[in-house]
Amino acid sequence: MSLGNIGYIYLNKGDLDAALDCLLRSHKILVEINDKVYLPVTKTNIGNFYYAKGQYQTALIYFKESLALFETLENNLWISETLLYYILAYCEVDLNGAIDLLNKFEKIAESDQNKSKLIDIRYKLMKSIVLKKTNRLENIVKAEKLLYQIVDNEEILDYAVTLMAMKHLADLLILELKLQDDETILIELINLISKLNDSALIHGSRRIQVQTYILFAKVKILSGDFQSAVESLDFAEKIAKEDGLEKLEKEALLEKDQIVQKASMYERAYGDLTNIQEKLQQANVEAYLNEILVNGILQYKQNSNK
Repeated sequence: MSLGNIGYIYLNKGDLDAALDCLLRSHKILVEINDKVYLPVTKTNIGNFYYAKGQYQTALIYFKESLALFETLENNLWISETLLYYILAYCEVDLNGAIDLLNKFEKIAESDQNKSKLIDIRYKLMKSIVLKKTNRLENIVKAEKLLYQIVDNEEILDYAVTLMAMKHLADLLILELKLQDDETILIELINLISKLNDSALIHGSRRIQVQTYILFAKVKILSGDFQSAVESLDFAEKIAKEDGLEKLEKEALLEKDQIVQKASMYERAYGDLTNIQEKLQQANVEAYLNEILVNGILQYKQNSNK
């Protein structure tokens, strides 16, 4: 069994450190044999792990090295994928640096002779995320339009791109909820999470499926629908148990116990909260969205390179 496959097993169990260790050992071997193809792929994967751990500067180093190697191969598809994650990491530490890389990405997308739909959709995603990061209202509106283009596209060209688009669109819907406290936006958010769950089911991502059921429960609590929240957690617990996802199974059980044992307290707490912003904070929705995103990217990348 390869180190990459062993790393995938650790990742599926939720042990990021052990999975990263396998990747780093694989990286060392690839450097020693002077590999030209799998080395940049592995560097991108390592960068994603450091991104998931919040070590953005280290992630940037690996993405930069990966991009340089892919550029020598002159393959725009590979270059565009690494640029995607490179920009994502830069958005966390230096927005101007992210904008510079986005301009580079734009030139690649415009000059691509094959007019690749995949390169185009990756560029649109990164443009939307950079626009969203500026926090300017007109840019946020533009970002939302781009994200809907990706999410509403029936042809899923890159699951990681679709996952990121759904997550960032959910962020914007949550922002709208905070500003408007509109029930129709909450319904739209619930529908988006359902679509995220359907996508995870299609792509066989059981971990993401479990997490979306847990997220769905958190959002249903916002509307006071505790019965639906418990049912969703039942599904999450069942899938996690079937797949040996012990940490997620315990998480689903804990969430369910808190609802079942303290239902009256929850009802009073949420009934006393007069605005959706306080409810969102109580349910920890935004933080959980981020967790789904990083887990989804890591699992998709590991799966696609097995």
